[in-house]
Amino acid sequence: MRRIIFISTLLISTINLLGQIENEVTASLKTLDFSKFLATIDSLKNTENSNFYKTHYFRDIVDNYQEGLWRIDHKKPYDTISNSFTISNYKIKILNYKGKIFYFEFSKKVGQKVKRKWEYYFQTITTYRDSLIYDSLKNRFFSVFGLQLNEKELFMENIFYGTFCGHRASSELPERSIIESYVLMKDKESILKLAKSPNTEKQIFAVDGLMQLKEKGVTLSDSELTIIKVILGKTGTIQTCSGCLFQTRDIKVATYKFQ
Repeated sequence: MRRIIFISTLLISTINLLGQIENEVTASLKTLDFSKFLATIDSLKNTENSNFYKTHYFRDIVDNYQEGLWRIDHKKPYDTISNSFTISNYKIKILNYKGKIFYFEFSKKVGQKVKRKWEYYFQTITTYRDSLIYDSLKNRFFSVFGLQLNEKELFMENIFYGTFCGHRASSELPERSIIESYVLMKDKESILKLAKSPNTEKQIFAVDGLMQLKEKGVTLSDSELTIIKVILGKTGTIQTCSGCLFQTRDIKVATYKFQ
């Protein structure tokens, strides 16, 4: 009976806390002030409840236009002797320009039963887009890279820069395999297409490939060298993988051998 009462109390407190998380994050996003958003998610770490957030990455897309992807998890123990378990997951996508948020999407992981199996997806809580600044991002991206910005390649989660990942580093990353095949064929044009992706991990794979081609005697034009310089000049973080170790690393650290 005591356990039932404890669990009921836990569920009520959890529901109240999740509502608080959603309200606080939503309010900070709607200010469109990036510093206030950061202060809000930082405060989640300091509550007595078991909340934590992870920055998947925050980095330049081009010039002062930046993208960021965050996850907030809430964990709570069943009782004093059990391990924690995940109660709820949130995801936050942000585009920032000089401290002003011009796009955001705040979503929550929810589940539904389909044919006796649970399927999970992220449901949008709130979203915003400043079309004027968004268009200026697309124009600037085209001006620098000479290619239209592919919006589907913003906020990508499953691209990691590295070579081998997984248990005992047994699996070569798909993007690494692609780059190595382009290098083998000396297919500079295909590598340059990756260099013009808005996804920074793909761009760094492209720099890796272009530098390998250069070592093999392939000439890089001034405009191609400029694109490499732009990519290596980015600030922020990327997702990397080495064996079983998945990390968010500073771009300058991850690309030190190309600098």
